[in-house]
Amino acid sequence: MPVMTAIACLALIQQSPCTAAIAVSHVQVRAGDTFDAVVRLDTQDEWHVYWSNPGDSGTAPTVKWILPKGVTVTGPEFPVPTVHLDESGTTFIFEKSLSMVYRMKVDKGFKGNSVKLAGHADWLVCKSQCLPGSADLEANVSIGDEPATSPDSDAVKAAVEALPKTSTDVTVSATKDGIQVGWKTGAPRSDLTPYFLPSEESSFDFKSQVWSFSSGVATGVVKIHPDSTSKPKRLRGLLYWGDPSSHNPEAKFAVNIDVPTP
Repeated sequence: MPVMTAIACLALIQQSPCTAAIAVSHVQVRAGDTFDAVVRLDTQDEWHVYWSNPGDSGTAPTVKWILPKGVTVTGPEFPVPTVHLDESGTTFIFEKSLSMVYRMKVDKGFKGNSVKLAGHADWLVCKSQCLPGSADLEANVSIGDEPATSPDSDAVKAAVEALPKTSTDVTVSATKDGIQVGWKTGAPRSDLTPYFLPSEESSFDFKSQVWSFSSGVATGVVKIHPDSTSKPKRLRGLLYWGDPSSHNPEAKFAVNIDVPTP
């Protein structure tokens, strides 16, 4: 992935095993445009941060945005995590780096000359121990007649391209204690197995799922997590082909889903 320049603000915590930076796709946009902002966390060797669903332990990174009136944000969108197994259980992590993608929408009636993005990032970084970290991040995007890409546009584009695409080739039906999922997908390799990885804590149980594959359709039953107090209204997460022993996903064979539960 291309290296981001110091367009905005690097992490404020010195000697931390994790640092943060912000990059934007454009230095100038028109009122009514949408542009991308990426918050990247970089960790030292053997340290890791967490996915939106951290798993059995850990905490997902967050960014609290302060944006001008007339600018809205959606996200974060995460790339495909690694499944990590140790004595604490199963966690979903990123080693070395994590790029979280946010979509910024400027209202057509926006009257300002620039958009100031101010964000406060919080994360938990772990190795044999876990340390909290935080950083204040800032970037400015001008409002003008023509859009102009930033020096970080290639890095932002790479982060966006690393995101799993959203699939609509999914059907769901109710079972006695969970959800049956049908996924129209070709088997990429005979040594991989399909899985569902829920993107939210205490929704569906990653460890309790059974899959089969026949005639181009992967069919699995995913149970509701025992900690869930009610049936989740949506099935959100990753469908992917992964290693049958470690459950680790092959990122290029992963798709996002977000469908209502029956």
